[in-house]
Amino acid sequence: MNPDTGAEKTIVLVPSDDIESYKAGYSGWQQGIIDSYIAPYANDSSRPCLVMPATDGDNAWGGGSSSWDGDAPSLMNNGSYPGVAVQDFVNQYGGAADTVHVEDGAWIFPETDYGSPYFLKWVEPPAKSGSSNCVYNTQIDCETPGFTTKFYSWAPVMAGANWCETAEQIWTNLNGAGTVAAWKIQAPYDNLAGGAFTSPNVVERAWHIYLCGLDSGFNYYGGLGNDDEVKTSLATRRAVEMLQGFMSTNMANDHTPPTVFKPQRFPWNPGAYTFGWFNIIPGNGNALKKMRSEFYIWTHAYDVNDIASIAVKVRIDNDGVNSLSNNQNETYAGGSDVGSWVSVPMTKRVLPQTAAALTTAANNSQIEYFSQAVSPEVADYYFAKINDAALSGFRGKLLDYYIEATDTLGNTSKSDIQHVWVEDDGLGGSSMSFSADPRNCAPLAVTFTATGGNLDGVTPVYEQISFDNGTNWSSYLMSGGGNVWSYTNATVPSNATSAIVCFHNGSGLYDNNSGANWSTAIRDCNAAVFSNGVSINPGYPAAGQTVTVSYDATGRNLASATNVNIHYGYNGSGWTTPPGAAMTKVGSYWTYSYAIPAGASSIVMCFNNGSTWDNNGGNNWTFAVDPYVAPVPDNVVITNPVVATSAVAYAVSNCVVQGTAGTNLTGNLSWTNSGTGTGGTLAYAASWSQSLALAVGSNRIAVSAAIIGGGVSTAAVVVVRAAYVPPPPDGVVITNPAAATVTVANAVSNYVLQGTAGTNLTGSLAWTNALNAHGSGFLRTTYWTQTVDLAVGTNLVTVSGVISGSEAGTATNAADSAANYGSWTNGSNAGTGFGAWTLNTASNSGLWASTSGFGFWSHEGDNLAEAIRSLAAPLATGQTFSVHMKNGWIWESGGSVGVALRSGGTTLWQLYFNGGDTFYNTPAGVTDIGWTDTGLDIAFTVTGTNTFSVEVHPLGGSARQYNGTFAGSIDNFRAWSYNNGTLDGQNSNRDFFIDRLQITSPLPGTESNSTATVLVVREASGNPPPDIADFRLASGSSELRFSLANSISGATYAVWASSVLIPTQNWQIVAGTEKEGDGNSIDLSITNGLPPTNFYRTGYVP
Repeated sequence: MNPDTGAEKTIVLVPSDDIESYKAGYSGWQQGIIDSYIAPYANDSSRPCLVMPATDGDNAWGGGSSSWDGDAPSLMNNGSYPGVAVQDFVNQYGGAADTVHVEDGAWIFPETDYGSPYFLKWVEPPAKSGSSNCVYNTQIDCETPGFTTKFYSWAPVMAGANWCETAEQIWTNLNGAGTVAAWKIQAPYDNLAGGAFTSPNVVERAWHIYLCGLDSGFNYYGGLGNDDEVKTSLATRRAVEMLQGFMSTNMANDHTPPTVFKPQRFPWNPGAYTFGWFNIIPGNGNALKKMRSEFYIWTHAYDVNDIASIAVKVRIDNDGVNSLSNNQNETYAGGSDVGSWVSVPMTKRVLPQTAAALTTAANNSQIEYFSQAVSPEVADYYFAKINDAALSGFRGKLLDYYIEATDTLGNTSKSDIQHVWVEDDGLGGSSMSFSADPRNCAPLAVTFTATGGNLDGVTPVYEQISFDNGTNWSSYLMSGGGNVWSYTNATVPSNATSAIVCFHNGSGLYDNNSGANWSTAIRDCNAAVFSNGVSINPGYPAAGQTVTVSYDATGRNLASATNVNIHYGYNGSGWTTPPGAAMTKVGSYWTYSYAIPAGASSIVMCFNNGSTWDNNGGNNWTFAVDPYVAPVPDNVVITNPVVATSAVAYAVSNCVVQGTAGTNLTGNLSWTNSGTGTGGTLAYAASWSQSLALAVGSNRIAVSAAIIGGGVSTAAVVVVRAAYVPPPPDGVVITNPAAATVTVANAVSNYVLQGTAGTNLTGSLAWTNALNAHGSGFLRTTYWTQTVDLAVGTNLVTVSGVISGSEAGTATNAADSAANYGSWTNGSNAGTGFGAWTLNTASNSGLWASTSGFGFWSHEGDNLAEAIRSLAAPLATGQTFSVHMKNGWIWESGGSVGVALRSGGTTLWQLYFNGGDTFYNTPAGVTDIGWTDTGLDIAFTVTGTNTFSVEVHPLGGSARQYNGTFAGSIDNFRAWSYNNGTLDGQNSNRDFFIDRLQITSPLPGTESNSTATVLVVREASGNPPPDIADFRLASGSSELRFSLANSISGATYAVWASSVLIPTQNWQIVAGTEKEGDGNSIDLSITNGLPPTNFYRTGYVP
């Protein structure tokens, strides 16, 4: 696929399978292998098998006399299976080939490569074990960067390629096409002519030298004891030395773009599992690990005239699928299936320059670089990190990306487009996106997804935007809801080069991407784009628009031409008839203007003088074209708000109305607002915008303009502004129920409380029920709702919150972590405030300490790994014990991991997960916390003599609070892994870790709380619901009677009625049906008229 033009090429592939590995490669031709393992299954005559016997050139049989003189004839004259050339086979049977996707991948056998799609045996990411910049849980440091020989060796390769390519381009421009011959590059001395010198020019000789450094074995073997680490560098050094004389006087004629190593990525599977030696770190020998979603794109890039700019271009696929039905993911122009490109600047790092520095970086006794072989010209290293700040909303998406680099002379190269699916690791927050191709000649749409950020669940939401790099800001009310908000900026200033945005609620609560804001570059629609001697104006034209093309022939094939023609087309076709249209000489340039067809998404061109052509080295020149934009419609049209009637909060005191004005109008536009009784005028513009004040209630906003020739065009919308709602009072207030005491039936086992939380509170809210000792924390919001569970009897429910500024400080009484241990053995006692560890293992279980924490492993067969830590003194009232635990998989057949607080050998409280379960467990039963491998933070606080409150916070989720009682004194801590493994090769994924043990207590002084209480009386089960013994309609439909078989003495019984059941019910007591129970049967009757349709039920008020 040509990403510039979309031109496609196909190749016919024959799927392969290694039969008996390479046995017949070192033991001779074995027809029996084909007879037994291939021929019986080759039954499709339209798709026969192609057998390719292998010879192993490294080992005994391959390539020797017995192979060629004995084995080859028996192979070709076997009498059973005819020989065939591969191309002949493809020509005959290729028509049966399916269209398939073929995954990149290396040969499967090389050590430490594993068939890697990024060819790990030949290309390694930069490693620096223990670096603070390492990708989480790996050795790879893409920022410092780290170093491996197979990482560095590509830097001189890129530099050498750019020297040779640039030299060839300049030589052929000066001496004509064909003056650099491939056969002379291959054979400076002609072996077929007695070794005669072929008189290659300096460029051909440099290519010959440079290509000798591209033996794949140099990186395959990697230099251990054989100097392979310097051979690519030596070849580049000698090639550069050969070219320096010629290039020193011709650098200005460089029309060759930078040479960029194919973009590399780490980790390969962002957010998912990646396998490799680089995952093995001290204390954690797993080669297979789950990665985070953030990832790096890196490369080596070089240009003889230096690189002026380099960036990763990345875009999000709209539907998550790289469809085989179109090529939009494969082209720079894209289409509706993909979003707009986002430019992420790359950071430059200069690699070691001397033999001594390279040897030090390699840090291997078998590797030594020597100065005679080190190239003075090497590519620089560049990297970019793809995270929320670089590409908002990238998690859980398919991304396209490529690298674009421009040298100081304006020559630009673009890599091929690559793709990656980013699994969502659950660590992302809010996100936003801009409309495609942000530019100063079109509206800029902003979409904000608040989920996970400061404005999650908040309304209203405003966009705050700056078009002058943060000097001046403007705020606009966004439309939407459900955490997705949007606003279209109708006009982008003509001098804007970027847009910076953040979001707020109008009352001081902001989401600014953790201080980084969100931003995008703004394209200047009138700026020319220069690429290898060609510029167009406007730089990014639109379909239907006139474009002016300028061609600079200096140093190119047409430098001496007295006339130049432009041969052009669009979308890769639609070419003019050769030689094309004659251009006009203006100064030192040739120019031509033409109208771009309305259906164009790209334009393509090349140049000639009738006989000699300049087609950009066979690539032509291709430029993207904006879609055709239809003319503005007639009359006045309001485009924002997008609906005829919209509602806003009281806090929204003004709104921005936007729209268009057609060319059939004359004079200024006028506007009125019936709500405020105000109006005004605004200057005519095809796209207009007006900010105006809103009154409480209905605001009918009308915009009008006179029509040329008579009449008036008017468009109107209605904006309803909500009435003022006073802020909630300070502290905690319960608003539902409104009464201090409420009674509910025995069947009601929980109750929904509602209330308010004042602005003077901080942290979360908490509820407790004194009757059943239940309670938990919950999120503090201005208007809160919380369900509480009830026991039978009088439930005293208390809701409390901490008053801001009164929070009590804490003292640390004990602390320890795995980082304090070189080795973790029975009796170890690092940290402070704890007793020594007691460690117990079985024959097939173990314990260790690493950077991941205190580790546990166990296998099935009644194997236990446990660690017990005594406390210096039992936990006292007010003290908090906290620990971090992180489990992996749990073996479904009897596996268990967990932590516990104990009194001697008696467990008082524990949190654990059993294999096969869905949720974690405590002594109170199953929790609502589902399995997670991100870790949980646990904080257990003794709140009274025998009461506790514990907060369990799964990382990336919401905290849960549990309350209860215990008997005894908490004097030790236990963690365990039991039966958690089997012989399936996945036990490294079942490792269990704990870390960050700590005991804290409050400092003197008490924090202040605001509390609110309510009594909810739940009736005993002895009061049954009414038992309807008879239900009948009296004659004439004048009376409806219910006979109840029993009643409660003193309770008031009645009939309730509702005219509808769906979508809402409105049950009301039917007047005249009330009757007091006496413990016996009673009758209830409706005698005051019956409507045609109604629904009834009976009940009682206690």
